[in-house]
Amino acid sequence: MGDKYLSYVCQECGGAPKPGIFYSSPSDLSGRRFNKERVHLIETSEGHLMGICSKTEKLCKFDIIEK
Repeated sequence: MGDKYLSYVCQECGGAPKPGIFYSSPSDLSGRRFNKERVHLIETSEGHLMGICSKTEKLCKFDIIEK
């Protein structure tokens, strides 16, 4: 599996995470290698990716899109 570019979108409106609020690294890479660490999001104990949406300025869940 080659390197992939990951993008994150808000589940509510499709916006991007607002930069400079949160920072974390993936907790389980499962042997996969990515170009970037997760930036501007945190992972909850339930496994959800959370961050501040740049469109709504609210705390939202985000989905991963691999490109």
